[in-house]
Parts: sequence; structure tokens; C-alpha cells
Amino acid sequence: MNAALSDAIKEVHAVAESLGIKAVLVGALVMEFTTEFRQGYPPYKNTNDADFALYVHDWASFDSIHGVLLSKGYARHSKIEHRLWKGTVIIDLIPYGEVSPEGKLKWPISGHEMNVIGFAEVCAAVAPEVRPGLPRIPVIGVPGFVILKMFAFQDRLARQDQKYRNDAEHIRYWLDNYAMISDADYRRFDVAAEQGWKDIDVNDAGAAILGLEASKVASPAAITATERFLTESMDHYSPFIEALLNTRHGIATTEELSAEATELQGRLAAFRRGFAARLLRPSSGRAQSQQ
Repeated sequence: MNAALSDAIKEVHAVAESLGIKAVLVGALVMEFTTEFRQGYPPYKNTNDADFALYVHDWASFDSIHGVLLSKGYARHSKIEHRLWKGTVIIDLIPYGEVSPEGKLKWPISGHEMNVIGFAEVCAAVAPEVRPGLPRIPVIGVPGFVILKMFAFQDRLARQDQKYRNDAEHIRYWLDNYAMISDADYRRFDVAAEQGWKDIDVNDAGAAILGLEASKVASPAAITATERFLTESMDHYSPFIEALLNTRHGIATTEELSAEATELQGRLAAFRRGFAARLLRPSSGRAQSQQ
């Protein structure tokens, strides 16, 4: 992470704290903060965007943090209400809480609606630690990140925002690599044994564990939305699978694309298996909002 981005993250968090606003890092930068990412993992796309979820009681509270940051040299984006710039750094501030009844946020100037379902639970279950050498601020865990990316994919696809392809890539990264086998991590074997998943392929076991962990931070509304994503994405020719295979058309053979689509279906099925496993147990609780 470059120094400008690190400084901006610390500054935004400090301003939020000074105003009594809970700020949690929720975007793609989580990939850099998470301790889940270890030596030997495949590389991921770097980003210069920092996305913060802010729990606020009203729009005046959101305007207050906006105003302080503007006074510190940040600039408004001309078209995107939640975006600020400072040099090469992009900061997105996403409010949730009392300004987003039923998980729907309506921006006051543009009238644009944004889905913030699941933010309260995901932001309540922040990662217990971040990677050494990075700003020590609240960051969501990988399971919560994947849930939010599933919702972002649905939203962006519906309005044909081409960033839905990036959302798909992030989801796939963790479907493929969560709980990746290393010298220090044998969860793919241990959890599969605990759950009685004797028939699960070791390559799909990480996705199943990811689903299991995601269910712990999913609200009832988030469960419904996640199930909708899974149902819509499991088809061999779904928009999700097509988004991931699109760049390989004309490069890979039809047989290779078909095999890759089948592999993706297997990952999604494994995630759903893990996601459902915990929800089927009446005694299992979920993370509650700390707000």
C-alpha cells in the first residue's frame, strides 16, 4: 500500500472517531488488510480506492464528516455523491443505519438508490486483527466482504455498471482460495471432517467453509439476498459465470470454457452447502449489530 493511501485511511478513520461515527473499511482494499491472505496465495488486483461504511443516525451526521474531510483537502466527485478525491486516492463513504431503512439507501441529491443490506451485521463482525504494518482500523472479514460483493454484483448488473465484472472477480478469488492449504492452515480438512462433508472435493472445501463463515454474519435480509444471488448464478450460462469467462472467449476452447463454468458451479454449490449448514441448526446464532 502506498503512503498516500495509508495516510488517507488513517485520516478518514480519525475524523470519523472525532465525530463519534463508526467507520469500517469494507471495499476491495480488505484484500490487502486481511490476515487470511498468506504467503503463497495467488496475487490479487491492487486498488487505490478505500471504501468506508459509516453508521450514522441522520444525513446531518454524514454531512459533518464530509465537511471536515473537504476542509482537509479532499475534493468532491462531480457526479458520485459518496466519492471524495485527494491526489490519486479515492475515498468512498457509504452511510448506513437510520438513513437506510430496510437496507435501502437513497442519496439526497441524485436520488440514486443503493443496497446496503447486511452492512450492520458485517460491520459488527470486524476482523480481530489486520496484517502487520498496516493502519490498525476496523476492517470487515473476508466472509462479510464476499457477501457484500454478491450484493454489489446484483446491483451493478441490474444498472449495467461494468464494475459488476470486478465484483465477480473478487468473489471468485475467495471461492477458489479461502482457507487455502498451507503449512499453517488445514481448515479444508478439519472443518470438512467436523461438518461430516466426507464427499466434498478438497478444491471446493474452501468455498464451503467460506459459506459457513458467511452465514455467521448474515442478517435475515442478507440470507435472502445471498440465496437469490446463488440461485441466479448457479446456471452454466448465468451473468456471474459469463462475467468471469468473458475475457477468455476467443482464447480458450469451447471445451475449456465449459470445464471452467462447471468448476465455478461446483464452487458456488460448495459455498451454498456451507452457508446452509449453519442456518439449518436452530441453535446457531448470528452476529448482532453493535449499533
